Amino acid sequence: MDKIRFDFTSADKIPLYNKTAGFGFVSEASALPSRKLNVKDIFYNGNGFTIKEDGSGTHTFYESDFHYNYGGLAFRADNIKPGAYKIKVGITDCSSENINISVNGTNPNRITEQGFWDAPRRVKIKNYAVWKDSGTFEYDFVSAEGYIEIETEPKSLPCKEKCCTAGLSYIEIIPLKITEANPEALPAIYVLGDSTEKTYTFEEAPMSGWGQLIHNMFDETRVNIINYSAGGRSMRLMYSENRFNDLLLTAKREILFSSTLPTMTKETTELKVLRQDSAGVQQRRTIKNGLIKFISPL
Repeated sequence: MDKIRFDFTSADKIPLYNKTAGFGFVSEASALPSRKLNVKDIFYNGNGFTIKEDGSGTHTFYESDFHYNYGGLAFRADNIKPGAYKIKVGITDCSSENINISVNGTNPNRITEQGFWDAPRRVKIKNYAVWKDSGTFEYDFVSAEGYIEIETEPKSLPCKEKCCTAGLSYIEIIPLKITEANPEALPAIYVLGDSTEKTYTFEEAPMSGWGQLIHNMFDETRVNIINYSAGGRSMRLMYSENRFNDLLLTAKREILFSSTLPTMTKETTELKVLRQDSAGVQQRRTIKNGLIKFISPL
């Protein structure tokens, strides 16, 4: 797949989404819970498409820090093959100081965070969204949903006394080259889960998760154990906060991946390893055989 660019700086009409074209501004974002958006008042400002929110529409509201809609824009592009992409977004009539950007329903306040995934500070956040300047946003993102959707949303609830604008000048979707694992590096087992797997701090002893103890079963001169787990996490939360995305971008094809997610069911995940069909049984057997060779002898 080649680079896709949507240039809104010189357009003769507003590209509203339809399935035939496979791209355009949507009236309802795909994030959960979904957000209603006002597409009828989008206009061209000479540098791109923008919308002015003044709080008069029924789509904007605030109920709590976890349930609100400040309006803005959402642009969707279909026919995106599963893979890793660099998402570049140029904005107009707004800046990083007053606008949030989300990709496919991720949490805009979490995907820009840096630091560590775990309390003991052993697992560093390697991939996160950045503002290259006040008007340019970049994010490396792994998608398997068949589309990319970019949301721009004001950071505060708009009203007549405090209008907010959100605008897009361009969007680029650039396939990332798959980097192979270093043949001299140790393979790794990644653990991703909640409090039953997480690594606890010294102050939290004697509590411990199996993810911080499982290394005792393996020969650590032959394999690394990397624990991405954290308390209170569901698969949905790990997705929205960039945790799962960072793991997917960090892990290589040759590296083993172990996931125990108690909140996941076969209705909510496509991980065949959790299914009770023949393919799932075979995959579990493959993973088991792959792990056995790294187990320490008694």
